Amino acid sequence: MVAQNRISAVVSSTDLERSREFYEKKVGLTLSPKTVPNHLLFEGGDGTTLLVYGRPSPNLADHTQVPANVAVHKALLVRRLPASPVT
Repeated sequence: MVAQNRISAVVSSTDLERSREFYEKKVGLTLSPKTVPNHLLFEGGDGTTLLVYGRPSPNLADHTQVPANVAVHKALLVRRLPASPVT
């Protein structure tokens, strides 16, 4: 199901240089040439991405992250759901 599809994640960081070093050297991700200021866009396998954005203070997680192309993600997930309800 979802494990068969590309996944993108978004996280915040108060130290982008430290985050870059961690994701490049420890995790082995590649920094994308599409990276923009105050953000780090890493590329994984088969189109998987990780976006790290800078913020001055730690994230309180008082919001929800939603992919920009919600309709596409929803259509992919709905097609892969079993015909009978999951209980």
